Amino acid sequence: MTFLPDVARFPLRIGADPETLSHLQREPLLFAAHYATLQRVVKWPESILRITSAVNARYAQHDEVLKLIETLRSQVPMALSADLARSLAEGLELHDTFQQDPTEYAQTCENFLEAYRRALAEEIDAGEDSATGRLEMISDLMAFSPAETQVLRYALCCTVHPPLQLFTRLFCEQRVDRNQFWQITLEMDAKTLSTALSSRGRLAGTRMFHTTQTHPSLSEFWADLLINTGISLATGILQSLEPQGSTGETSRLLPEDREILEALLHPREVGLPGINALLYGKTARDKHRLARSLILASGATPYTLNPDIPDGDRPAAVIVAQRLLAQRPERTVLVVEKAQSVLTRVYPDIFGFMGFMEEATDVQPLDQRLLAENPIPTLWLGHEANRLHQETLGRFLFHAEALKGTRADRKVMVESLIETLPVAPRTKLELVKLEGLSEQQVSSAKSLAKITAGRSRRTYARHLLLAAQRSQKALARKNKDEARMPVTQYSLDYLNSAGRFGPAKILQSLRLRPQASLCLYGLPGTGKTQFAEHLAQELGYPLLTKRASELFDKYVGESEKRMSEAFDQAEEEGAILLLDEADSFLRDRARSQHQWEVSIVNELLQQIERFEGIFICATNLYSHLDIAALRRFTFKLEFLPLNFEQRWEMFLNEADLRNKPLSTSQQADYEERLILMKNLTPGDFATVKRQCLLLGESLSPRDWLDQLELEVQAKQRQSEDYRAGEVAA
Repeated sequence: MTFLPDVARFPLRIGADPETLSHLQREPLLFAAHYATLQRVVKWPESILRITSAVNARYAQHDEVLKLIETLRSQVPMALSADLARSLAEGLELHDTFQQDPTEYAQTCENFLEAYRRALAEEIDAGEDSATGRLEMISDLMAFSPAETQVLRYALCCTVHPPLQLFTRLFCEQRVDRNQFWQITLEMDAKTLSTALSSRGRLAGTRMFHTTQTHPSLSEFWADLLINTGISLATGILQSLEPQGSTGETSRLLPEDREILEALLHPREVGLPGINALLYGKTARDKHRLARSLILASGATPYTLNPDIPDGDRPAAVIVAQRLLAQRPERTVLVVEKAQSVLTRVYPDIFGFMGFMEEATDVQPLDQRLLAENPIPTLWLGHEANRLHQETLGRFLFHAEALKGTRADRKVMVESLIETLPVAPRTKLELVKLEGLSEQQVSSAKSLAKITAGRSRRTYARHLLLAAQRSQKALARKNKDEARMPVTQYSLDYLNSAGRFGPAKILQSLRLRPQASLCLYGLPGTGKTQFAEHLAQELGYPLLTKRASELFDKYVGESEKRMSEAFDQAEEEGAILLLDEADSFLRDRARSQHQWEVSIVNELLQQIERFEGIFICATNLYSHLDIAALRRFTFKLEFLPLNFEQRWEMFLNEADLRNKPLSTSQQADYEERLILMKNLTPGDFATVKRQCLLLGESLSPRDWLDQLELEVQAKQRQSEDYRAGEVAA
């Protein structure tokens, strides 16, 4: 701890001033407390040392000190240490001499006052290496007035020097003119001091400064940071925003939000004040990782506050941090977590204990200052935007919501964490399927597998996946998301659709305006569900799939309720809603035999009209759908079996014939067999590929064709049986 010249300078002024000196002459305990503040910092004359030595000899024994503390306890309004009790005893003994002749005591104070003024100037010049220099630096960064800085100095001295705190408390409890006391102690007139102590002033607004009815003090955090010069100011307040373990699920931004934020956090013009953005979202979402990736992508360096800073000290820490970063040559962005605890509009109590009436000032409230004067771009993180004051909320330049991450986001996170691990791609894909999987879950699973698996790669992969799955269960998260991973090479070129607007055109339009309703119909396996999953991945939205078995209920009105809840869930999660087996919900009302069938159709149509996202229904039985309902869909897209070019391209990919030479006879044979397969779909290729993966075998081109023919024949028989059943019915 460094020495503070102010600890001596403030009480020396009291001892050197005739008016305040007269108060000391009348009150023995007040004089004793004043002497205690100066005991170790002033070189006393021989006459005073003789008296104090005798007192010290009297209280050399521990038991005697305890008796002294017990005697003083009823007179002193704070806990006493042994040293402070002995100092008070010395002061009380000196009071008799002082009362008879106060000139020697006053002269000693006056002589040392000038010396400590010089010592204070040297402390300020020492900068960060001294407490006084640090206080000056912080005052400059906070834009405090000289009067506010002086009040801050006194508060620091009261905090770290108990004798000065005791003297201040005893003096303020006296029936004296406090106004006069503070003007002499702080060397300023009443009007200046009143302005410095305004509860709407800069000093009060920072909440660095705390008061009771008798004395001022600094918070423990700021006092330690100013006194303990072993660490730099920057280290005590700032730290680089590094990846941290979080159980929060991966999150994402809308592409247009991300584009704006990256430009905002790295503006072309340096030094523009008031660049603030709010990134908010549910508590379960990892906004920390999202903010870091966003800032790095913008080309800036991310920083955040030291996590050890208490909530009450964070507003002032933000101001200091912003201005420290502004002095650095590189582009920086400050990330402030728990925005609602920093951007408060609560004003502190008036500092009435000093005897001044507060004067009105034009200083902005702290939350306005934090959002108007920051010299570097600042990204604020919060959970619910509406927890902030509306005026505060309106001052952000941009507001972005952290949405639930997609499979693609999880894939990036998983691959970054297990890129070098000895696991097969299939294990990575299984991890990516775990909806809501967090960085901390993957890290914990890695640690477990490292401990339990030994040298077996297969065991390592199994334990890694099992640990992640058990973690999902404990956190009540799904063990897989709704979108399936394609087993065959996926391309929109392999979708054969009828109509003017094909899949690629629809995807392009949804990129520009993600709000539409789509009806996808056609034979099973033609790629309807896979196209919905592809849309979700390309647009960066989660996919919420609902089927008839999940929504139908035997009780009247419950199916409609579940239908409404499905749309609400999709809206809340920012997801694309896929309604599979849509013919079960959109039956032609003219053919309905029960009133509940009509009610379900009506409820679904109302929800489609209200929904502001992307709604997709998929069906194999287009002819069964309600004609009026079909008019509500923005796009109606029919999926057909593969044409010859698409069959040939998929066959080359899956049979591993791409870029391999084929004889004319071979190619003709393969092409003929593919042409003769009736209603061949991408789903047939996927079924055969799953068989290969399950059996761990690779098929020759001819075996591929054999298996495809079997799939086509099986579908044909199933279709014939279905039609026969309809005729019989």
